Amino acid sequence: MAELDELRAENALLRRQIDDLQQSLADKPVVGRAALFSLIDAMPMLVGVIEPSGAAGFLSRAFERWLIAGADETLPLLERLVPALRAPVAPLLAPALAGQAQGVSLTLADRDGESRDLSLSVIPRLDADGTVNGVILVGQDNTDRRRADEALSGSERRLRLATHAAGLGIWDWNLVTGDIQYSEHAKAICGFPPGRPVTIEQIRALTHRDDHPITSAMAERATDPAIREQLPFEYRLRLPNGAIRWVLAHGEAVFATEGDSVKAVRYVGTLQDITGRKAVEEALAESEARLRLIVEGEGVGAFDTDMATGEAVWSASTFEMMGLRPTPDGRAGPSIWESRLHPADVQHVLAARAAAQAGGDWKTTYRILRGDTGETRWITTYGRIIPRPGMAPRSVGMIVDVTDEKLAEARQRLLLNELNHRVKNTLAAVQSIARSTLRGQVGSEAATNLFTSRLMALSSAHDVLTRETWEGAGLREIVAGAVRAYEDDGGGRFQIEGEDVRIAPKAAVALAMALHELATNAAKYGALTVETGRVILRWEARGVGEARRLELEWREVGGPAVTPPGRGGFGSRLLRQGLKSELGASAQMRFEPTGLICVIQAPLVSEQALEPV
Repeated sequence: MAELDELRAENALLRRQIDDLQQSLADKPVVGRAALFSLIDAMPMLVGVIEPSGAAGFLSRAFERWLIAGADETLPLLERLVPALRAPVAPLLAPALAGQAQGVSLTLADRDGESRDLSLSVIPRLDADGTVNGVILVGQDNTDRRRADEALSGSERRLRLATHAAGLGIWDWNLVTGDIQYSEHAKAICGFPPGRPVTIEQIRALTHRDDHPITSAMAERATDPAIREQLPFEYRLRLPNGAIRWVLAHGEAVFATEGDSVKAVRYVGTLQDITGRKAVEEALAESEARLRLIVEGEGVGAFDTDMATGEAVWSASTFEMMGLRPTPDGRAGPSIWESRLHPADVQHVLAARAAAQAGGDWKTTYRILRGDTGETRWITTYGRIIPRPGMAPRSVGMIVDVTDEKLAEARQRLLLNELNHRVKNTLAAVQSIARSTLRGQVGSEAATNLFTSRLMALSSAHDVLTRETWEGAGLREIVAGAVRAYEDDGGGRFQIEGEDVRIAPKAAVALAMALHELATNAAKYGALTVETGRVILRWEARGVGEARRLELEWREVGGPAVTPPGRGGFGSRLLRQGLKSELGASAQMRFEPTGLICVIQAPLVSEQALEPV
């Protein structure tokens, strides 16, 4: 209804203007009328005059360009109109000829088929005495305005979607009137009730008092024509319920020129709730502070390296370990780490890092040369390669100075080697005493050789444990040492099966002696006395926890038939009693016609526990 009233008012105005034009034209010569029509023709106005006969009296260029479809000028103007305009105009002509003006708004296809929005008035043309002598069609093309409105509507819709997706509220502060407009989402962020206006006083009261200086300063800088600050700023809100909320504001002032001066007239921007992000940032800062205290307090260095550029960020403790002065921002240039590596360790360190390039952990121990003193120090690096899609990976981790541990290991190894040397000297002295004691006795040579071989088995087990710093030994190495003297050149006398596992020092010595006795007996009486004989030695760890046990089987095949001995000798007592007393183990021997079978079962708990190598 409002649009119709507006249209009627426009028609009335047009009628008055046309009456004025007609009166002016009546008082002017023909040249004046021609000039007026030329002016109308030059303007983008839709003007068409229908004579009482129905013929076209005048057509503006725009009217003819868009709304005339028929080229035959002898036809009535109504029939020459584009089809979409004929139907709505036809019923309006009779009322106009009767003196009644009417209007219509419609969307139609013009002569070229392009959609156009028109506001068209159909008004009577009057003579000087008020007699109707024709009809005037006056129209306005609203197409550009419609498109502009649609573009604006679409832009506003996209803005709403964008601000909603980003969680942004919008504010608009009129600096002239002091009024401020908050979007509904901005009100929700601030805890204001929806649908109600807000004032600048309410907003100032909501701002945390400690943050008033920053919000005031940013507003002053943004509205200063010489500065026009647009940087974002963060501040806190104290909501009506007492909760603290962090917000991020972006603002920009709108300036106007008044005479010779320029001043801000509006201050508009966005508001975003960043309370969650600030909580994460604070937690991360606390975590980093704790980590920094732990790392630097325990003498541990940290690093973060871009694998493409070699640029790194080091902790202060890392610089100190390398004997370098820390940089203000903690950055270490490319190759600074490699330059400190000991020349003999460069290749294996870089190879260890490269092996984890695709993403994984790496650990290596190496030497460095301190940058200040040139001193050699031992370092262990614990690193992780972190892949980044579309970017070079990062190498992050920490370094620990293990020089003291390395020196302690060297001293321990020296002491163990010295102890092993002394043990061997003692065994040699025992061997010499035994030879001297048994010399000249009946059967002394065989007894001496047997005694000597047992000492050598014990010595071999000590050698293995010394190499392992008496922390345990691999079962395969113990087995290999025990049977090495009885293996032929082809290496086919023993078939050894079992997973290589580590065993405790006490178990290593006891098993070495037991296997030596079995091998010696096989060489004297069993399978190893003939070329076709061989020994199958296999073992397996079974069970879990306290019930875990090692089961080892010695099986001789291909040798002479064996029978149980008439009495047990030292070897059988060593197998049965020695294993039981040392390990709590059992040894069961069966003298099968095909050869000796010995099964050793030992518990794998405490210091006897087995672990995969």
